[in-house]
Amino acid sequence: MPRKTFSVEKFKLDTNKILASDECANMYVANEGALIAYFECLCTRLERILLDTGNYEGFQFLDNNDSNINTVGYFKRRYS
Repeated sequence: MPRKTFSVEKFKLDTNKILASDECANMYVANEGALIAYFECLCTRLERILLDTGNYEGFQFLDNNDSNINTVGYFKRRYS
């Protein structure tokens, strides 16, 4: 029987790892728009799960100097 629950903490850790990964960013060098859309989707999904389960504690940018909206740096973040 399939499991009907999952670990929110593991999902958060896995998402943080992807958002911080330069390897992931390198896959999308030719299409920055696709990378931004991918990171935006990850952030939105994680935030929704954290909010729905009462676990949202905010996030921090990995580089405050590279956090302009609608850039890859804006989505390079770590959720608490």
